[in-house]
Amino acid sequence: MPQPGPAHSWGGTLATASGLVIAGEDGGALALVGAAKAEGTAEADNGVVEIPADPGGALAYVFAEAVAPAGQITFRSPNESAVDHNIAIEGTGVDELGPVVKNGGVSEVSVDLKAGEYTFYCSVVGHRAAGMEGPLRVN
Repeated sequence: MPQPGPAHSWGGTLATASGLVIAGEDGGALALVGAAKAEGTAEADNGVVEIPADPGGALAYVFAEAVAPAGQITFRSPNESAVDHNIAIEGTGVDELGPVVKNGGVSEVSVDLKAGEYTFYCSVVGHRAAGMEGPLRVN
């Protein structure tokens, strides 16, 4: 195996003089670091839908989808992690954002919803694109 100088590359790997080794292609393994999969459905209870952020700090909510009746609904998203998250609702003329929180904070937003299809998501830059969103069905 060749010995690295100040910086030497072989086989898609770069080694620097400080000993730092940087892999060329990870086959997607780095994309899975901190990954979490949302599951289940959050349902309204007395006008409140609670959709917690992943407590480990992954870019995910605990629930994959939500259902609520038409009318005034409050969405709460507790966030126990040190990673910024919030809850936002959009669709059918609605685009409301809750505050960004972390370390035990709760992002909350109240909206008057008509029957239809909406989306809940995290508006922190890059989080929605990473999959931190889900469908909201209002009956």
